[in-house]
Amino acid sequence: MEQPPEVAALTTSPGFLLTRHALTQFGLLVVLLSLFAATDSWQHLTGWALAAGLACVTGFLAGFAVTTVLHEWFHWLGGKLSGGAYTIPARPGLFVFDWDFERNSVGQFFAMSIGGNLGGLLAVIGLAAMVTTDTTGRGALVATFSP
Repeated sequence: MEQPPEVAALTTSPGFLLTRHALTQFGLLVVLLSLFAATDSWQHLTGWALAAGLACVTGFLAGFAVTTVLHEWFHWLGGKLSGGAYTIPARPGLFVFDWDFERNSVGQFFAMSIGGNLGGLLAVIGLAAMVTTDTTGRGALVATFSP
């Protein structure tokens, strides 16, 4: 069944695609942070080694996801603010946008690149400021960052 032209135009617009990426990625963050919170609470309530191990694993996954998602969105923000040329992929994935190397200057590339590094740094600083590291799971959450 073919979509009407208005619907097709809407579902391929950059705003719609960015929104879909944001809902997918930030929704995944909520799920991973919720899993971490559940395992961290389980560890706190029971003291079990199994709960501690799962809290450490989910803390690692959630910390990696937080820093990676913020890193990627700040890459996009740096590219956007520099006036860079890019396209938004139709399918949600890790990367928010496809950078057009041929149409962008070195300065725009640096702005996009520095934006990503700033996002990762802010994620690490934010986690460290908001989470105490008094358990292995919480330590894994704060200490994990994306390359």
